[in-house]
Amino acid sequence: MVRRTLVRMSLAVLSFCLVRPALAGQSPSTGTINFTGNVAQDFTGGSVTTIVNDPIPGNPSQSQPGQYHNGQDPRLTSLGLVNGFAIQDLRTSYNASTDTMYVGVHFFSIAGNPYGTTNPAVIGQFSNGVSNPPNLGGSTSITVAFAPTGAGDSTSGPASGPTVVAGVPADKSQAGTGIDGFNVASYKGIPNGIAYNYGQTLTNNMGALAFDPTAAHPDFEFTIKNFSKLPGMNLANGYWLEAYAGSLGAVIAGPDTVAWTHLPSPEAISTPEPATIALWLAGLGGAAWKLRRRARRDDSV
Repeated sequence: MVRRTLVRMSLAVLSFCLVRPALAGQSPSTGTINFTGNVAQDFTGGSVTTIVNDPIPGNPSQSQPGQYHNGQDPRLTSLGLVNGFAIQDLRTSYNASTDTMYVGVHFFSIAGNPYGTTNPAVIGQFSNGVSNPPNLGGSTSITVAFAPTGAGDSTSGPASGPTVVAGVPADKSQAGTGIDGFNVASYKGIPNGIAYNYGQTLTNNMGALAFDPTAAHPDFEFTIKNFSKLPGMNLANGYWLEAYAGSLGAVIAGPDTVAWTHLPSPEAISTPEPATIALWLAGLGGAAWKLRRRARRDDSV
């Protein structure tokens, strides 16, 4: 009985040591994020990193619509509306156990909707051919680009430039098979911005877009699988990301961007070295031998 108990204890302790969370650095992700289409509701807690984008820092009128990185028609501003390309913030959360990156692009209104509303009475006031195709169609794009940390990086961005893009491309010939043509692809490398640079689909990294943005699901949430295995990625060194939202056909609202931002390593699992495992096993074995001797001695009394 003593021997069986010790074996169970040894296995339990060893299992804990092998999968224990890191005790220092960034807080580990502890599970999946259940997408609802509302980034502010879904991305909370210590494992979430938030990049604030708008309103413009220091702008004395930042509480007023229209005071954002992207411009919009004054008629929208007068109606108290903010276009659906204005990015409020960008949030990420990494689940190390599944190697999944969760990304949320948080908008002030409905993602990709140039009016910022679905109210027909409001939309009817604009008869100048404003393009608002459904399902993020036309040239509408919401794209997040990633790049590994490199030796030649500057404070403003990676030396490599983008290496991976994820989202809905502006050029729909580059669309993937996900909702609204969602795709995770290698960076194509043409001089048209990240929205037009979806190259070959990275099948092993292809996650999913949670929802087509609507009033009920206003934000843009998606996953990337096998995030640590993206081309060139070494999570121990952190990574870069930037974002874009816009459409050439939306004449009442310009595009918005999130500038290159460097994030620290999101890795959450600390795996002990083989030598450390050997020491643990040796210690457990010694304890088991002592307890077994004591049990035999007690039995003989």
